[in-house]
Parts: sequence; C-alpha cells; structure tokens
Amino acid sequence: MSSAQFKNVRKRLYINPEIQGGLIRRTLAHWMLYMVAVLLTVTLWTVYRGSEATAVSLTQEVLSNFAPAMIAGLVLLPFFLYDQLKFSNRMVGPIYRMRQEMKKLIRGEGVQKLRFRDRDHWTNLADEFNSLAETVIFTRQSLRNLEEKYERVASSPIDGNRPNRLSAHLTQLQHRS
Repeated sequence: MSSAQFKNVRKRLYINPEIQGGLIRRTLAHWMLYMVAVLLTVTLWTVYRGSEATAVSLTQEVLSNFAPAMIAGLVLLPFFLYDQLKFSNRMVGPIYRMRQEMKKLIRGEGVQKLRFRDRDHWTNLADEFNSLAETVIFTRQSLRNLEEKYERVASSPIDGNRPNRLSAHLTQLQHRS
C-alpha cells in the first residue's frame, strides 16, 4: 500500500456514538424483530400443518424447525453490524472531519483543504466548505488590512498644510470656471 493510499484510510470505524450507536441499536432491534417473526411463522406453520401433538412436543418441533434460521441469523448478525458501521462511517466520517476544520476556522487557525474519500458521502460538502473557508480567511485578512490602514491614518500626525492646499485647489477650480 503506497503512502498516498495509506493516508486515505480512516483509523477508526466507530467515531460517532450518537449516530453510529443509534444505527447499531436499530439494526439489533430489527434483527430481533425479524427473529421473533420467523419464530411465530414457524409456530403458526407447524400448527397449520395439523400437528396434533402436546404442547411440549409442539414446542420441540417448532424449536427444531426454527434452529437453522436462528443459527443463520446469529452467524450473519456480526456481518450486518460491521457493514452498518462501515457504511455509516462513510457518512459520519466526512462530517467529523469537517467539524474539526470548522473548529479550527472559528479559532482563527489555519485549515486544511477538505477532500473526502471517493466512496464517502457528502463529497459536495467538501467543495462548499472549502469555498466558505476561503471566503472567511479572505474576509479576515481584508479586515486586518483595513484595521492596519486605519491605525496608520489615525496615528499619523495631521499635515498642517492640508487644508491650505485644499482651499488653493478649490480657488483654482473656481477661477477656471
């Protein structure tokens, strides 16, 4: 892996507990709801087929029919959760980076030009943030320049001949007209 490619890899997969944690909790809730729905379906199917067994034997039959689905669900669950983290990282990662640069911009520190990874979401936000950052930096610099000019003008001694030169210039203009 080249250094340019290595630099493009995020070091942490779980960076926003509020959003990513919420997605993981929802995925777990959906998975559990699905497993309950499968269990109920298997139970109803077993009863519908006309099994005339006792409650104990019916429970054993339902559980033996449900076991393969439960095992498959347990095997797949970690992959679902990992995929959810990886996918959500492509959404929250860019926002996390942009927030870090925004904090620097607010503090008046230098900011890096944002460029998100190719598979990240919100890539258009990087361009918009970069334009905004350039505008803020330009505006701050212009304000500093104006403040410096104001300080120079305010602190310079007043030229005593200035009013005389102005009135002489006005007198010349009046004579020409």
